[in-house]
Amino acid sequence: MRSSRPGRALRLYEVLSSPRTTIVFLAGLLGILVLSLAIGQEATDPQPLSEIYSPDVLYRLRSLGLTQLFESGWFMSVAIGLALNQLLIFVNRFPKAWTEARAGILGGIEAGASSVSVSSKIGREEFRESVQALGRARLGRFTKLIAIRDEGGLNELLLGAERGRIGVLALPLALIGTFFVATGIWLQYRGGLKGEIAIEERQRTSLIRVISGDPEKAGRWSPVEKAGTEGGFSQMDFELWFERFDPLTGTAWLEISRAGEKLGTSSATRGKPQHFNGLSWTPIRSHKSGKFAARVTVRDRRGLEPEREIEANRGEPLAAPGGVFKVIDAREQIEGLGAAAQIEYVENGKTPVQFWIFEKAPQFDEVHRKLSRAIFVMHQVLPRYEILLAVTREPGAVWTLIGAILWTLAAVIGFWIRRERWWFSWEPERIKIAAVRKEEPGFGPIFDQMTRAWLSRLGRKDTSLRGKRWEVRSEGT
Repeated sequence: MRSSRPGRALRLYEVLSSPRTTIVFLAGLLGILVLSLAIGQEATDPQPLSEIYSPDVLYRLRSLGLTQLFESGWFMSVAIGLALNQLLIFVNRFPKAWTEARAGILGGIEAGASSVSVSSKIGREEFRESVQALGRARLGRFTKLIAIRDEGGLNELLLGAERGRIGVLALPLALIGTFFVATGIWLQYRGGLKGEIAIEERQRTSLIRVISGDPEKAGRWSPVEKAGTEGGFSQMDFELWFERFDPLTGTAWLEISRAGEKLGTSSATRGKPQHFNGLSWTPIRSHKSGKFAARVTVRDRRGLEPEREIEANRGEPLAAPGGVFKVIDAREQIEGLGAAAQIEYVENGKTPVQFWIFEKAPQFDEVHRKLSRAIFVMHQVLPRYEILLAVTREPGAVWTLIGAILWTLAAVIGFWIRRERWWFSWEPERIKIAAVRKEEPGFGPIFDQMTRAWLSRLGRKDTSLRGKRWEVRSEGT
């Protein structure tokens, strides 16, 4: 007889919520990692793989996801399964564990608890007041005393207190943290991207070289279209204009536009990523490109045109009074003369002339070319820089960060918070203190100190307890 669908669903739930399944998933992750490392990580250095394997073998390895671990379907399937497993374990076990932790102290003094029982003639209410004072002083102001048995008269009065109950949160926090981390890995696989943009100062580009991640997998989230241009580059859906670069601070000023419309500006500095359209970028390298510009002032000797200060790129023809000019050479520094530039000036209807102008001789051109209509004054040589922007898209970063925080909280709670249960019992002519800690090592001195403090407090009203010796016993023995 075929099993019913509810029965199969229940069986599947039991399997997925089992800690044994967690071991299977972890073993699967480890196996994939070892296999991938044995074959080689293409994302790290693709060249060795192409030298070791034939194109056909390399193609099969790539199709199986064995050359890029974090982008493989194998890895994502196991990670998602592990996340689901941790979530189901949390749903299946935590409410029960919390209820059991609460019910544990209400069941009375546990077997195996450390206890001290002494004879005393202290009254019922005096006993209650002393326990409340001890609880505030020793167990902490947030530890609430619970009346487990309190029927009045000569019947037993049993008070209990639990400290560190929050310790049961360590496991669920770790499970939820695992779920967040696994979700972050999946999001990174789904839409993550790493690439580089190389751009020269005073130039535009809309190309990005994708290092890892498939732009098509991001779907509508992707800021990058599928690679289709030469050289393995991909086309971004916006354009960058590299306006200027400050070599002292390593800051690059960029302008962002789409279809000719300016969208904004950004100043990217190493270590301070900038964000746009889901991408983050930061300069990782910069160097002089070999190109330069000269900042010069151009005046009209006749005074017919206004004076202008121009930033002229090498070889770029620009308008000047009575003709055009261009910078054909430059020196950043000449001893005694400062920055210098060689100008080619073509006055209307005349032969081109070439001459030098110098930063520390501003009157040089005006004096030496008295018949020229345009007068040039040198200010500064500006070397052009090329920068390499590291571009990333990390949709799973926040999820992974939350998971790491939850793991840290779980570790702190698990290692630093100790769960303790305390019982204080009063009967005519006899009182008892008992306690148990889940992590027994190191608890003996704590129990001894608490017992001494409590009996000392009671001894203020019951002189028979002063100086009394006592012996720690184990309940149920």
